[in-house]
Amino acid sequence: MSDRPTVVLDTNVFISGLLWPGPSNSILRAVERGEIIVAVSQSILDELRGVILRPKFRARIDAIQTDPAELMESVTRVVRLVEPQVISRIVLEDPDDDKFIACARSADAAWIVTGDSHLLELRRHGAIRIGTSRQFWTDWTRHT
Repeated sequence: MSDRPTVVLDTNVFISGLLWPGPSNSILRAVERGEIIVAVSQSILDELRGVILRPKFRARIDAIQTDPAELMESVTRVVRLVEPQVISRIVLEDPDDDKFIACARSADAAWIVTGDSHLLELRRHGAIRIGTSRQFWTDWTRHT
């Protein structure tokens, strides 16, 4: 694994990392330090923006004394925007998840980090590993 892997984070990983401590937060801190590169597409950013605005996260966002705009700014400041490849359907149970695979292929990512069961069931797409935040974090810290 290279010193600075490129990864694609699912929306659930961004939310977890932005709002709570744990492996997802550790990944985002490493991204801020320039140790990991996160690739996103515009559709991933759009989905993240919509999820951050959900009422169920309002109390947590208030508790950590921030707001949705500030959280989005913290993400857009550190990610690399890529134009995703057009791909044929891969995740049959949830075609919306294909955007993460398309982004990862375009960015030549090593990992898709997710908590989504449909993506996790794949475990791999070509050379791209698919795993949880904990799996990625454990693997990456073992190799750095």
